Amino acid sequence: MNTAQAQGFGSVAASPRKWDRIMLFSLCLIWLLPRAVAFFYRTPSLNWEVWEAKKLLEYGFWNRWGAIINWHYMTGIRPDPWAFNYTNHPYPILWLYTFIYYLTGAHGVFVAAVLVGFVACMILYRVLSAQFGRSAGWWGAVLYCLASNSIYYDVDPNSFAAGAIIWPMALAALYLGPAERTGDSRVRPWLCGLAVLLAGQVSWFSLSALPSLLWLTATPNTPVRDQLRHPFRNPYWKAMIVGALVTAALFALQIAVYLPSFKEFWGYFLQQCAMNSRGPSRLAMVPNHAAKTVNLVGPGLWLPAVVGAVWMCKTRSWNRLAGAGLLYLGVFAGIGLVLNRAYYIEASFYRYLLIPVTILAGLGLSKVSSRWLRVAAICFAVLGATFTLMKLESGQPSKVAQSIAQKIGELTRPQDIILTNLRMMVPPYARWDPAAEEITQRTADRLLRFGIQDLQQARAAMLPFQRESGPCVFIVERSNPLSAGLEALLKERSSKILQCEWLPPPDAETLFLKLRMVYWKFTKRYSASGDSAPGQGGPAPIRFQVFYLPSEVFTPASQ
Repeated sequence: MNTAQAQGFGSVAASPRKWDRIMLFSLCLIWLLPRAVAFFYRTPSLNWEVWEAKKLLEYGFWNRWGAIINWHYMTGIRPDPWAFNYTNHPYPILWLYTFIYYLTGAHGVFVAAVLVGFVACMILYRVLSAQFGRSAGWWGAVLYCLASNSIYYDVDPNSFAAGAIIWPMALAALYLGPAERTGDSRVRPWLCGLAVLLAGQVSWFSLSALPSLLWLTATPNTPVRDQLRHPFRNPYWKAMIVGALVTAALFALQIAVYLPSFKEFWGYFLQQCAMNSRGPSRLAMVPNHAAKTVNLVGPGLWLPAVVGAVWMCKTRSWNRLAGAGLLYLGVFAGIGLVLNRAYYIEASFYRYLLIPVTILAGLGLSKVSSRWLRVAAICFAVLGATFTLMKLESGQPSKVAQSIAQKIGELTRPQDIILTNLRMMVPPYARWDPAAEEITQRTADRLLRFGIQDLQQARAAMLPFQRESGPCVFIVERSNPLSAGLEALLKERSSKILQCEWLPPPDAETLFLKLRMVYWKFTKRYSASGDSAPGQGGPAPIRFQVFYLPSEVFTPASQ
């Protein structure tokens, strides 16, 4: 196979001119400014990846054989953490984060994500410039820099979103480096295979890019049927398929080693496919999917991308790189038909769309020379970047949640199992704060189960801890309902009862937070929030009644 088959593998100029350096410097500045602001608003100590690293070191990396604990049981200290192993995501990236956390702390993990994001942007700029011209490449990279998910995840070590690194890694292997030379035809395919393998150790969803990469490296002037019949004749296909198979084998081995069966992962997969009666219907999820697709990638990128896609369809001139980007849009949509709930809940999936859409945008910008497209795209992009920074600023940990967490930490111990009738987005929590439970647990470093209002719910919450004989604490927030039967049982069986009351600091409900609730109502993300939580976390006093009792109280045999 000719190493230059994919329209110029290794065809980037080696010595940039003065104007190239000016464009590169300006791009670096545009990339840096919004991320510096976004980084300031981040709270590394509450990040899931940081917490997994912290807990892995607390329990002992070698004692746990590197096993990650399920995030539902991550806070506090469990006597038998092996009962709560979590294998739904590849371990190697979390081991890397643990090593960085050990050396540098929580901020070091975030800085590593920032550096990777910067390198990815520079690779994309070089490839776009080589394929579509310097001007279109620069504009496309600028729009990428201002895209919502680009800003958000360039300053967040989210391991699932980080799997999108397969795009810059594969593009670098194909398009960057020296032009064809002796041995190059053997090295580049295996660099692509290595990119697939390494990205697979970050996130299994990175394999969604495989069809586009196979298209990108297909042998020219050879029928697709023949290539599919003999895929290993193409060295690129051979290397990438081997990388994907090794990734799948390692992931299966991870599940086999750390879990007694594949039942838990299969249940997780069915849950992501919305194969249960809980939650909104598949049809009700569609507005959310559509809104995320537009907003998280950004109208600034979609506008020239649509122009590029229309140009290819109209002229039937299929640029190979842009065609790979267009193919991925179809693959992503097809996967969304299966993983309905995952696309509905998580924003990290949409990170994988950014580079394919940017590639299409680069083509569109190269084919439309008039200024209207660039002006419109940059205006949308700036608005989107501003919205993202406002979102990050408003996403700071709630003061009420932090105050509640501090009080719970004072009243309990790390080994306690804590039940409470506190509920998300219901006073005293703010109605706009869906992260209140998570913030409370991680700030207090306590294992809590929220929304317990009757004996049946208490028993269900305690089922995973039947093998433990540790203490249990029930925290009643007096403004939230509690069944008479459960309250009577608590008073009867408790060894100690405490009362406390305090005034938390207020949380302001800004205009942006009100707009976010309107957005939730449209997408049905939190359809009950406006009805169940009419108030906001304000200066009203919080009253706790704390019951200390043995965990056996909530087992059927003790009733």
